[in-house]
Amino acid sequence: MDESFDIRDKDLASASALIRAMIAERSLSKEALTDKQVVQAFDVVGRAAATGRDADRLEAIALLGKASEVSKPIATVALPFIEQALILPMPEIGEWGTAEDRYYLAKGLSVSPAEWVAPYAAAELARADAAERKSREIWSAIAVDRARDLSSVLRAVAAALLSDRDAGGRSPDKAARKLVRTCGVLRTRLPVADKPVGDGVGSAFTLLVLDAVGRKGPIDRDLRAETAVGVLDFLIEMLRLKFASTLDPEIYVAAGIVTGWWKPARPSEEVRALTERIADIAMASLHMLARQGVSQEAVRRALSNAVGADVVDQVGAEIARRDPSLDPALARWLAEGRDLPASRSNAAVRYIAEQDLDELVARLLLAVENQEGGPQSLELIADDLVLLDPAHAATLKAATMRAKVVAQWANSIASRRKLSLLGERGDVVPFDPAIHESGDEVPISARVRIQMPGVVKEMEGRPSRIVLKGRVGKP
Repeated sequence: MDESFDIRDKDLASASALIRAMIAERSLSKEALTDKQVVQAFDVVGRAAATGRDADRLEAIALLGKASEVSKPIATVALPFIEQALILPMPEIGEWGTAEDRYYLAKGLSVSPAEWVAPYAAAELARADAAERKSREIWSAIAVDRARDLSSVLRAVAAALLSDRDAGGRSPDKAARKLVRTCGVLRTRLPVADKPVGDGVGSAFTLLVLDAVGRKGPIDRDLRAETAVGVLDFLIEMLRLKFASTLDPEIYVAAGIVTGWWKPARPSEEVRALTERIADIAMASLHMLARQGVSQEAVRRALSNAVGADVVDQVGAEIARRDPSLDPALARWLAEGRDLPASRSNAAVRYIAEQDLDELVARLLLAVENQEGGPQSLELIADDLVLLDPAHAATLKAATMRAKVVAQWANSIASRRKLSLLGERGDVVPFDPAIHESGDEVPISARVRIQMPGVVKEMEGRPSRIVLKGRVGKP
């Protein structure tokens, strides 16, 4: 190189051109660092990175980042310049640079330990265009790995999406595409992100959707479906990998917003399948807590509002069916979202139960007392049949004995309950609507024939009570 040439007398463009030429020629070797012009060029670029105009700072950091990538010896020179320059926050990228420039800018920022770098990376992640796939990966790594928690990442991304959407009247569809790309790269980062979800992760996730595309969603039908799948895939990955997120009711609001983009119509089968997967994961978490005796009512209610109560009830019922050891009250809550009725033992409830039992016993008493061909008739038939067909006579005799035992038990239970028949079948008596019922209009005191006796309960110290009215007809 020409030793008489002093790069410091030239502008940033000259210094940048020299370094770019050496990068292209792969001549940034350790020996190149002894060249005066190379040293001067890095000095000019380093000063521009720290104190230059916004565009100059962006270009300088990107160039230093690229030089560090292609040559390890040069990295020892470039990295101190980068760290010094990034003490102060960088300006927004805006419309500056190509996709390659932005990638190397991200690489340059990745070496800085400054606190402002993480939220800056989250914002630029949201703003990155379709061609910036490689830089989005760098931005997401910085944003997630250096963040305090995932909630703060989501809020920073949401704020950037909202700002980007409002700037220059960007269309909802363009914002939706940015949201899809952002969700995709964050979803791939989650499995290696050893970060807590943080406070308010549900509301942060909801903001991510609302700030990007709002409650109406994308206008284009295909893009709406693509956006819904992208958001729900990311949500599922969050729920699957971060247990704490499943217990935040607000996180399911985001799913409800997405499915609401189709109202009053229904979303596609793919979207519905994803919402069912969300229900599966959430209800599995609620089941885990239920086995410890804990019910999260707010979570189940929010989930039902988001994906549909029928879906949640179906998943909960299946979980309860597979776990017979689960407390019955919690099993019903999982399956129906309701508690078991509280057990009551007051006098009124006992009285109602006693009345129900009396009616059942009364019907049993009528069944054994008023059957056609009772035990006595069957016994006579068996005695007559013994000479003609001894085998069948024996069978009938055994059935008769069992019928007698049933009748004895029925009468014994009725006696203990103080129940007795009121009238006998075939009797002709005056019609009394208090103790009789008829399918015909019958005047009071008219003569009627008992077709089926009634049942009365004798109560000590109190008037008798009619348990079952007798059925009567014309004499």
